[in-house]
Amino acid sequence: MLRFRVSPSRAAQSGISAFAIVALLLLVSASLYLARAFIASDVSLAGEDRTRTNLARISDALVLYATKNESLPCPGIASSLDGLAKGSGSNCTAGSDIVPWITLGLRPEEALDGWNRLISYRVASGANGLTQAKGASKINCNSNPALAGNTLALGAGELCKGDRADLSTHVNSPTKFDGVVRPTMTVVENGANQQGMAFVLISHGPTGYGAELPSGQRMASMPNTTGEEASNAGTSGPFYNSPRSLGVLPDAVTHFDDLVVYMRFAELLERSKLGPRDWGASAGSTALALATVGVQNFDRAALSTAGLAPTNNTGQTSFTFGSGAGAITIQASPGRDISSGVGASGQGIGAIGGGSTASVNTTLNSASGEFLRFTFATPGRSLGVTLVDFGTSGGEFERIHFTFYYGGTPIASAIERTACNSGGVLANYSVSPGADFDRVDIAPFATSGGSNTTLLVGSLRSCTAEISVTQCISPTAISPNDCP
Repeated sequence: MLRFRVSPSRAAQSGISAFAIVALLLLVSASLYLARAFIASDVSLAGEDRTRTNLARISDALVLYATKNESLPCPGIASSLDGLAKGSGSNCTAGSDIVPWITLGLRPEEALDGWNRLISYRVASGANGLTQAKGASKINCNSNPALAGNTLALGAGELCKGDRADLSTHVNSPTKFDGVVRPTMTVVENGANQQGMAFVLISHGPTGYGAELPSGQRMASMPNTTGEEASNAGTSGPFYNSPRSLGVLPDAVTHFDDLVVYMRFAELLERSKLGPRDWGASAGSTALALATVGVQNFDRAALSTAGLAPTNNTGQTSFTFGSGAGAITIQASPGRDISSGVGASGQGIGAIGGGSTASVNTTLNSASGEFLRFTFATPGRSLGVTLVDFGTSGGEFERIHFTFYYGGTPIASAIERTACNSGGVLANYSVSPGADFDRVDIAPFATSGGSNTTLLVGSLRSCTAEISVTQCISPTAISPNDCP
């Protein structure tokens, strides 16, 4: 410590008292302290200004990248020292690391904060995320009002179908896209959760606790493990944007000096012009037609047009409707002919004894073990069928079995469906064995009370995986008659 000794005689000779000299020295010391404080404050403000400038540049670069690529880049890895995004699609090898400045077309210094530490970059990656090809785009979603209630299945990565050579493009509504849970992130802004973030950029502030360094190493000092800064230094969030703490030690749980910038997915779509388009109203019906690999109505007019006698007993044990890829061959159970019946709720086909012509015998009857076998020239993934006079009565529920095959091998055990409407009515079902099939056997099964189940097959449609199971409906289906 410096010591000052003032000679009283000298002080007296100069006319300056010892007290005045001490006061002068205190004033000089205070001025030096304040000068240092102002310099430190200027340095801190300059660092913050530079940080905010670079955060804005990176945000703009991410929007530009999305505009060009319809996706966001994976993060870079600090230890690589190359500024490149690591991984592609939904497989980011650095799910939460640093800004990939080379990938974004930035200079290395633009990926640093004002204290020369690398800015962290958190992005909604993973399955159905925004880093997969076209993952940050709704361009292929069809905003035409006619498709507002469209439930056609989304494509790979739960994205709207598009950029395909066939006509199944642009068949998904934005609502279908928005209904998918995507791995967007949460930011806690002054204590309130802000949902749906596409990316989050984090400078770890003047202290830098938890930051990556340009050398590829991480700061040795880490935030308090239970504080908000620790969550910002982690990988999964939630991420925090809180007021700056003052007079709090850096390793305290309440310390916070991070600078955080984020963007919601909705804002990213708006700024990058990647929102849905109006692709026209016919896309949905086009998709259903495209997904159909076999369709047939079995009323008497359709049988006559196809060349099958529209009588109670057609005299045929098997018959092929259509030709080529859409052909459907129908075969009655052994010892039976294909029948053409007229029920209370509609017309359809069944099985009838070879020598019988009675209308009462035209139905498929569980008591006789009757069934119809449908073989499709082109494999399908789901089946839509309308059954005639299939319902409930007296507390008993009629039942039906669907057994699917591929190449003569059963895909799974029979799928059972139960009547859901009262009386002899129409009933629509959409079923799938979960894999492609080229044949299905449709057979009535005894009611829940053990009585006979009788029915006619009114129409059916076989569909590919291009559309969802529920969208594969038979051509004569009327929606109020749909059953689970």
